[in-house]
Amino acid sequence: MEESNKFKYLNIAKNKGINVPDLIYINFENYNQDTVKLFLKKSSSKYFIIRSAIQVEDSISKSYAGHFYSSSKISKENILKELLTVKNKNEELITEYNLDLKVTLFIQEFIDSKIGGISFFPWKYYSKHFLTNISTSGIQNCVNGVDSTSYLISIDKLFKISKYEDSLNLIDEFIKEKLISLILKLKEIFSFKFDIEWIYYNKQIYLVQIRPVTIEPSSILNENENIKKYNITQLNKNSTQLEMNWQFTQFSENLGILSPLSFSLIQKLFNESNTYLQEINFKALNSNYLHRLTNGQVLVNVDKYNSNFNNCSIFSAFLRGLNNYKQLNLINEFIENYLKSQKSKFNYNLIVKIFGYWQQSIIYSYGFKEKFNSNYYSHNEYELTNIFPLPTPSFKYLKNWNLVKNLLKLLFLFELNKLKIELQKSNFDFQFLEFDYYLQIRHNSSHFSSSLNTSKIRENYIKDLELGVFDIEFFLENSNQKVKSSLNSKKIKSIKGEVIVIKNSNLNLEQLHITLIPKSEKKILISKYFKNEWISQIENFKAIILELGGELSHSAIVAREKNIPYVIQQKDITSKFKTGDLIYYNSKTSSFEKK
Repeated sequence: MEESNKFKYLNIAKNKGINVPDLIYINFENYNQDTVKLFLKKSSSKYFIIRSAIQVEDSISKSYAGHFYSSSKISKENILKELLTVKNKNEELITEYNLDLKVTLFIQEFIDSKIGGISFFPWKYYSKHFLTNISTSGIQNCVNGVDSTSYLISIDKLFKISKYEDSLNLIDEFIKEKLISLILKLKEIFSFKFDIEWIYYNKQIYLVQIRPVTIEPSSILNENENIKKYNITQLNKNSTQLEMNWQFTQFSENLGILSPLSFSLIQKLFNESNTYLQEINFKALNSNYLHRLTNGQVLVNVDKYNSNFNNCSIFSAFLRGLNNYKQLNLINEFIENYLKSQKSKFNYNLIVKIFGYWQQSIIYSYGFKEKFNSNYYSHNEYELTNIFPLPTPSFKYLKNWNLVKNLLKLLFLFELNKLKIELQKSNFDFQFLEFDYYLQIRHNSSHFSSSLNTSKIRENYIKDLELGVFDIEFFLENSNQKVKSSLNSKKIKSIKGEVIVIKNSNLNLEQLHITLIPKSEKKILISKYFKNEWISQIENFKAIILELGGELSHSAIVAREKNIPYVIQQKDITSKFKTGDLIYYNSKTSSFEKK
């Protein structure tokens, strides 16, 4: 059985010289008690922790953060006995989640330290910054979101933001430097955006977990009033005023947070895809319906978006049906030729064709009804700072549009990876280039890096970050905002309904189940904080509002993955409402109020 990512990533880091507490993998299919005894005997540690390492944990798309059981600290003498307890509890959870998996664990030396934290690198698409939550009462409180303070930290002195970073007094400048050093080392080892847990002990930073970032924290500033507040008024070259038909939609949600380069590429590809939409009888006269805010979120001009998909005639749907098999054969032929003759270098004309056929296949697959807005994109798939290893696709004639759509999406990401790899070989922050400028200098020069004005790129980086950093204000204690954080991009004004107020956050899972009865309609949870033990119940809530909490905690991560609105740092909110109250979010006062 292959080692789980949770163990594998830590072991890779340890073998590369990162400080990782000693650990041993436990696979019960070939469990050898003597091997465990030898590991314990060689260790100088008095205490250990047994951690889950289930195969589904810490994947690129889903983390299962906090879903499985890990022990608290255990003395060396009790490890063998506790192994069976942890195994049995995780077997019960695997059954509860309806997974066809075996329990695997690892034993790790326990380091008792009050200082620890969670860090996401890079923060959004800013390759020189990471977001970190730090606790002075133990890493577990940070993971639970009970006690943590947020900081935005630069790994490069040239890219500091004085307004935010220089004013932050970290617990110790020495800890900050050690943490930056750890991030830099991990950046060289792992290609994915990572979420790490770490502790500080005896003047050293120790890595205790690393996983890929699935969905990042994001701003809640999606409404027009808030956009105006940040003086974002020029939405396109022909308009200097905020048009009311620019909205944050499901389409925006699916695109996620985009860098300037990613956005300009996607915008260009949508423009190029008009020809392909016209081929299947849509008007598609303009694609200028996207606008990127300085925090990376995307607005949609709904009128222009809808007009782009108007039919050319009342016979359009009939004509699409008539050409269905002809178009399916054409795209199959293209895919077969692409896979036979694909090149290692990025080819813009080729990605245009893949993208255009992909848009066609989405329409054929969904019949172009409301479902066209469905979640066929995933967060960060377009982001050019992210390289995910993709399997080389193989070809077999595809007989339905759903299969074609899925394969074309994979081909698009496969081709996009070539561009990412090319750009990442250059030592500058390429994500602040406009894509047209990239094409221009690539066409005119064989020495891509030397053609760039790196000082201008640095200037654009800092300017963009200063303008886009306003969502960090929701994380800082001195913020004047009443609503400090919504940890997914879903509109906060959608939070309305009946509440369940839990003042005792120590309820166990069984007691929480009793509190949730009846379950006929999902309620809004209001609580001091979100206990890790409750994580499997997140989908039973319409939204979660907490007095405490951290944007990088386990429950925050899972809420983002499940698209559940999650709001933190709402002081005294458990005293403001009682169970059964109907509440809503008042955008005028930026607060939650009783109906």
